Amino acid sequence: MKIVEEQIPNLIRNQHDKQVLAHLYKELFPSVQGYIRKNNGIVDDAHDVFQDALMYFYNQVIKGTFDPKYTVYGYVYRLAVNRWINKLNKDKKMVFKTELSDEIARDTSYKRIGEEVESENSQKNIVKKFISYLGERCEELLTLRIYSNLMFEDIMLRMDFNSEAAAKMYFKRCREKLVDAIKANPALADELRD
Repeated sequence: MKIVEEQIPNLIRNQHDKQVLAHLYKELFPSVQGYIRKNNGIVDDAHDVFQDALMYFYNQVIKGTFDPKYTVYGYVYRLAVNRWINKLNKDKKMVFKTELSDEIARDTSYKRIGEEVESENSQKNIVKKFISYLGERCEELLTLRIYSNLMFEDIMLRMDFNSEAAAKMYFKRCREKLVDAIKANPALADELRD
């Protein structure tokens, strides 16, 4: 059976899912695997992430929640890439916590370290509060760039920007709105300076 991308959701709904999933593996897996291997992953990671993305897509199609404005290939690829980025960020946070615990165990001034972390977390919470006033899209973009340290290429894919340049321009606008919001609230801005 010849499979055309636009027909994939209907083929899944009409119980041709085995052929469709095999087709998606053939068409998309090499690209996903290439991306993951370039970004600190191995083949097993690529299989796990890709299967996860396929199952999510499949369930959306079955439930009728898949948005037809997306191309199937682009959507499944983006799902896989986002899952990999999330896994990297999650692992990075876990490593950070482990390193912090080891540092506290070796350092007799663990109270000082705890106070520094608490102070940093307090400042992050203040910034997050400002960010939350900027609207969902700015909040998501600033969080991805500032806290998750994602590259604009990944942000473009995750947030459906047309280009990296568009993502950068929107980030610049959101950052300017954040600075204006901080300037407009001197009391919280003073807390950030302390």
